[in-house]
Amino acid sequence: HKSFNYFWLGFPKGLFPSAMKALEQLVTMPDAEELLSRTDVSDYITTAIRYMQKLGQSEADIKGHNLVYLHVNYNTFRLAFWALNNLLENPAAHEALMKELEAAIEEKMQGNSAVFTMKDVEELDVLNSVVNESFRVASGVFMVRYIQEDTNFQTSEGKNFLMRKGDRVAIYPPAIHKDAEIFEEPMEFKYDRFCNGQKFYKNGQQIKHPLMAFGSLCPGKRYA
Repeated sequence: HKSFNYFWLGFPKGLFPSAMKALEQLVTMPDAEELLSRTDVSDYITTAIRYMQKLGQSEADIKGHNLVYLHVNYNTFRLAFWALNNLLENPAAHEALMKELEAAIEEKMQGNSAVFTMKDVEELDVLNSVVNESFRVASGVFMVRYIQEDTNFQTSEGKNFLMRKGDRVAIYPPAIHKDAEIFEEPMEFKYDRFCNGQKFYKNGQQIKHPLMAFGSLCPGKRYA
């Protein structure tokens, strides 16, 4: 996982011989047809493979996609672990979440089941606060973006920098997530930190995206 981030940043692959050896093994992973013939493969992987085949993408492209999917799941697994850990260590958080979930299930119950849409889940205030706070405390993705056109960037102190087209910009969100000016007692897990539409500020200005566990636009954040 760590070496993948270095590759993403553009470091020469020759600097990571052990990672390259592992990559040589990974690219021998089952091909598309073998994965499609199995019954223990996720619906997402099956759908993605068929879609890429329909577009005429190569076997290498499909394997590359599957490897990236494996990589990005790292933060999903990490979130699940820390969210559960935080709930077990915080009785008040567990109690508040169970109260909210029980009320929501009772409201949605039809017969022996309750059906929730993504919108319904996103409206559960305590649940989303617990998830977002777990993201804030535990996430560690290094975001790298290519600059699409020359851009003048001004800092909050009024300094100007020219961001040139073709350059790469790297952002490390934990530096924001652990900023004491933005988040009071940033090293503490507070399950209700994001409840009731809480706003966050830096240098007297409201922050548009105070939480960037997967990036501000990443759709995977919702599935995690």
